[in-house]
Amino acid sequence: MNTIRSVSIIFGVAGLCLIFWLLHKEGVSTIGAVFSLVGINIIWMVLYRVVPIVIDGAGWRLLFSGGARPGLRLVSMARWLGESVNTLLPVGQVGGHFVRARVVAERYTGKDDPSATVTVDFTIGLWTQIIFIIIGLGLLVANTGQYRDMASMIYGVSVAILAVGGFVLVQKGGLFSFGARGLGLFLGAGRTEGMGNRALELDQKIRELYARRRDCLHAGFWRLIGWMAKSGENWIFFYFAGVEVNLQTILILESLSGALRSAAFFVPGGLGVQDGGLVVIGSLLGLDSASVMALAVAKRLRELLIGVPGIVWWIRLEGARR
Repeated sequence: MNTIRSVSIIFGVAGLCLIFWLLHKEGVSTIGAVFSLVGINIIWMVLYRVVPIVIDGAGWRLLFSGGARPGLRLVSMARWLGESVNTLLPVGQVGGHFVRARVVAERYTGKDDPSATVTVDFTIGLWTQIIFIIIGLGLLVANTGQYRDMASMIYGVSVAILAVGGFVLVQKGGLFSFGARGLGLFLGAGRTEGMGNRALELDQKIRELYARRRDCLHAGFWRLIGWMAKSGENWIFFYFAGVEVNLQTILILESLSGALRSAAFFVPGGLGVQDGGLVVIGSLLGLDSASVMALAVAKRLRELLIGVPGIVWWIRLEGARR
């Protein structure tokens, strides 16, 4: 665990260096001039973030049994805390999912296993992000006419589909039971017996969730809407910055920069990767690089304004539990 954290910190520092280099390359004063046009209106980006968080929460909520589902407020709060942890802490962009499962588990009294719903919701999120990436790639090719790199794009998407498909098969085959058995080989079967029983139960709950295909499809619909809704903050920034953009442009920016960030999951918050990706994608779309870099900075500021209170609130909840 310490090694993973150390590697994440190293990549995080490298990402920060890349951001500073991009700021220097594009011109801090020029970026600042664009950013000054937005000014205090960046608060609308912060407030708007509530929309995709609630939409994602609504999709996750559908994976709980009808009539015994947690409230939308609870799952939305849990998603906010999980997003805050994934964004600001070196947890490989997955630690937040453990946090949201824990938050709901302590307040949910139904028969469903929150950890199982988080696992399936996370997987559905991967599937729907692939769909969103395909939409973004299609719009990019249609807007720029650049077909030269289509082969590499198709290859990348195909690899992602195979990886997520394999992840689903592993889950159905008993992912957590396998992990518990592997841990038992190191610690001794007697010390992990309780963990093994818990893993068997969790694997069974996950299989039952996947068997509820209609609920999974409905959850997937909301998750896809959530991915698209995240594009709204791009429009908000460009609107106040006085830059005219259309719906296709903001969808492409969000889809492909998000893809790069997810691919670089080992970099805390996708530092440098998301920002550099935005600049490259923006240049393909004919956007001014300083304006796109200003958007990248605004996104980082929004993450801080959303994430820091989330971290503080999570620490407060953990302290109260102890």
